[in-house]
Amino acid sequence: MLPKRKSTAIPHYDYSQPGAYFITLCVEKRRPILGKIDSSPQVVLSSIGKIVSDVWYSLPQRFPCLDAISQSIFVVVPDHIHGILQITAGGGGPPPPPPTLHQILGSFKSITTIETNRLLGTPGQKLWQRSAYEHILRNQQDFDEAAGYIAENPARRLEREEFE
Repeated sequence: MLPKRKSTAIPHYDYSQPGAYFITLCVEKRRPILGKIDSSPQVVLSSIGKIVSDVWYSLPQRFPCLDAISQSIFVVVPDHIHGILQITAGGGGPPPPPPTLHQILGSFKSITTIETNRLLGTPGQKLWQRSAYEHILRNQQDFDEAAGYIAENPARRLEREEFE
C-alpha cells in the first residue's frame, strides 16, 4: 500500500491560467542518478541528467503556452530538479485550451522516463516520485526568490554533503 501524500495543489485553482510556477520533482527513492556536483559547484550531468535537461528545454516546443525564457531558470541536482514554468496567454487565432501545469509535468515525467528506460534497457522502471511540489509565484519578489533558490541549489547541496 502506497503512503498518502498531501497535495500542494490549491483546490479549485485553474492551473492552466497564465502564471509562473516553482517546480520540484524528485527521483524515485531519491536515487542520485542525474549527475554529480563538482567542487566549483557545478552539476556534471549523467546521461539520464542530460535526457532530463534536454526534455525540460524542449517543453516550449511541445507546449507553446510556456515562456522559453523562464524555462532557463532550471537546475538538475543528483536526485531532483527545480525549475520555473511560466504559462503565458495564447497567440493569435482561436487557441486550443491550454494544458494544465499538471498535464505539462505529467508529459515531462513520461517522456523522460521512457527515454531513460530506452537508454538503460529497463522498460517499466519508474524514474520519478508520484507527486511534485509546485508553488504559485504570485509576484516579482516570489519569482526572484525562487530563481535565487534554484541558482544556489548546487552550492547548498555540496555544502550539505560536506557536513554529512
